[in-house]
Amino acid sequence: MEVKSMKEELIFVQNKLNEVHPEPYHYTSKQKFDESLNALQGNLRPMSLEQWYVQLASLISSLHDGHTGIYYDQNERERYFKQDGKLLPFMMNVSDDKNLIIQHNFTRDSDVDSATVLSLNGHSSVELLNEMSLLTFGESEVFRHSQITEMFGRMYWLLFGHTDYLELTIRLKNGSQKTEKYACLTKTEFDELFKRDFPIANQPNYYHMKLTTSFNKNVASMTLHRINAISNKV
Repeated sequence: MEVKSMKEELIFVQNKLNEVHPEPYHYTSKQKFDESLNALQGNLRPMSLEQWYVQLASLISSLHDGHTGIYYDQNERERYFKQDGKLLPFMMNVSDDKNLIIQHNFTRDSDVDSATVLSLNGHSSVELLNEMSLLTFGESEVFRHSQITEMFGRMYWLLFGHTDYLELTIRLKNGSQKTEKYACLTKTEFDELFKRDFPIANQPNYYHMKLTTSFNKNVASMTLHRINAISNKV
């Protein structure tokens, strides 16, 4: 990314926030946001697209707005794999008490199941959550944690780059600690393991929700057929 392109994008973001959003500065004042934007603009230098994504997402994150976020282009995901990018052999979950838990394990090491992550490649769990929170949006911490849970691997790559191996320090369910190295997975390996552990059931297709309007009465009715909980506690 060249500096000129990044400046153009910052102008676009600033204009769109003021043109489209009814109240973009509810949690953060316009003055404070503009100061952050100007500080970012004044320190721009040529950088990779991934580095720019992190910078821009961190700026938008400061709004603490649940309707305004930077979404990742899926074309960049394919580019990542073309560059021999690999996937983490775990699925992570941020618990209600802000611990990083291995939600699903694709390795053959059963000790990893439901273990608490203490550090990953030298980055403590506290550091990981703090850095990844800057790539999320919204006023709710639970909502932000759900985004980290869903996109942990992608966020790790954006923040720390490619990796073929993970050195993982975990606290096991029995309270003991363990440090071990695990190989990351190619996309093909990950897809095969995912299909094995999460087979697609033959279920009828249905919509998550249905919206019915009655213009004569100026009334709209929304029926929710299915929702996904974003917390372990309901």
